Formats: sequence, structure tokens, C-alpha cells
Amino acid sequence: MIGKVLADYRYANRMGMRELAKEIGISTATLCRIEDGNPMNQATFMKLLNVLFGNHQIKKNKRRKA
Repeated sequence: MIGKVLADYRYANRMGMRELAKEIGISTATLCRIEDGNPMNQATFMKLLNVLFGNHQIKKNKRRKA
């Protein structure tokens, strides 16, 4: 199911596998395996969630405490 969501995200954003893999921080082969429905390790899963749900943008815009 995650693989389908990831593929849909990639298509909706007109991204190739290499481009999305680079954005996530994984290899293209790993991305291909995920989209095919194969399991992934926890670190890869967290990277994927950061891209899909925008946490990588939140980190960039995080305010400093005064």
C-alpha cells in the first residue's frame, strides 16, 4: 500500500524515480523495491514519511526559540 501511495505521489509531482529517490535520500533500487511492495527498514520508512508528509519542509522553516 505504501508503494502505491509513493508511486501516486511521484506521478502527481511529475517526478522520475531517480529524482524522488534523491529527495528521500535512498537509492533508486530501494525506491523501486518499495513501489513494488517489498518491505523497508525503519530508517527508510522515516525518510519516506518526511517527504510524503512534508516534515522536511517543517525542519527548514522551524522557528528558533527566543
